Amino acid sequence: MAGRAKSLLEQLPPIRRTRGFRLYAANGIRYLSLWSDYGRALLGFKPEGLQRVAKSTIDRGLLSNLPSQWQKRLAEMVKNLFPSVRSVRIVSSQQGAIAIARRFAGLPEREPFPDIAFCRFVWDEYLPRISVPAIMSLILPVPASFSLGILVSDIESGLEEVPQGPEDECIDGLRSAVNLHVLSRLVSCGKAAKDRSRIEEAWERFDTLAGNSLFERCGPWLFPKYPRDLHERVFSACLSRRILISPDYDFPSSVPAVFDEGEIAPLRDISALMDAPLRPDA
Repeated sequence: MAGRAKSLLEQLPPIRRTRGFRLYAANGIRYLSLWSDYGRALLGFKPEGLQRVAKSTIDRGLLSNLPSQWQKRLAEMVKNLFPSVRSVRIVSSQQGAIAIARRFAGLPEREPFPDIAFCRFVWDEYLPRISVPAIMSLILPVPASFSLGILVSDIESGLEEVPQGPEDECIDGLRSAVNLHVLSRLVSCGKAAKDRSRIEEAWERFDTLAGNSLFERCGPWLFPKYPRDLHERVFSACLSRRILISPDYDFPSSVPAVFDEGEIAPLRDISALMDAPLRPDA
């Protein structure tokens, strides 16, 4: 995370617990999160069933980096979720996967995480892209502590030319099981028309409640309509009204899957408050 985004996020008081898309601070304030943690919280900060899967894996002692069948199963599930993907490679970290993709494209490694141009996300079809690299890092909606690096290519032999490196170590069973669980949920949701319809209804309901002065919505993604130099002001205004938006201007906020009218309504007030500086020609 870039320094400016990190400093904005530090305006948030200490968080003692999360539930879905809501953050509960130590001072008793509850926040609604429109920040997906760079795509890793698109299903919320604790995806359904995560605790059960983690406990089962820990009970079996699968916590070390040992050879297993997990990587093959993960690769098969990724192809099931993204039919265009022809080759998959699992590595130890998301940052490592992005570094590999950048090196393959002839670019130097880049800090900080992420480089959105080399990342692929759930609902990626709604993200505007000028071009698509031959190799990308797939960012699943899995909490950062359990994340893996997943390299994908839409070319059958796209990953064969990528040399092995320190990122290609065995993956522990805990992270593998959690990622497989989330992939299974995504595949099931994608095949159920009613689930897709429910998600799209939430997006449209957000538009109705929030208005569209602050953000341009593309699918679940919320792109700022305001200029970059106003981002700190908008972020602080949202936070004071118990809404957390993306601290990173270059990474969009996102529509939470669950929210109440009263939680979203303050965005209209912020739009009105910002209207004059946002629209100097008005």
